[in-house]
Amino acid sequence: MTQYFYLASDQVLSPGNGSLEITEAPPEMIQGFRFPVQREVYNGITKPWQLREMHQYIMNHLNRYEKCTVQVPQLLNSNKVDMRIHKETLLKVAEFNHPQSLLLAEGESVTIRKG
Repeated sequence: MTQYFYLASDQVLSPGNGSLEITEAPPEMIQGFRFPVQREVYNGITKPWQLREMHQYIMNHLNRYEKCTVQVPQLLNSNKVDMRIHKETLLKVAEFNHPQSLLLAEGESVTIRKG
């Protein structure tokens, strides 16, 4: 079983800057998501610098568009546990001002909206 952070958006997500292992994911739908997954971070995010990098990656993505939504859950990838969102938090981009917004427990999701 592995912890994953997934990224979905209504706009195309870029490959990232290389400091996090943000890889392209097969476009699959996760129950509770409005958009298909585009990217994933293998082994989750556990260190403060990783939170900062992920926050910056998402902010850079949001800043490119007038209207944009990004969904980020932390899920356990396992055949024993359903990949399902149990708790979702909705933030406007102005409220997404700190990397700690990405401190998620397994099954939690944060959705950030701009515009």
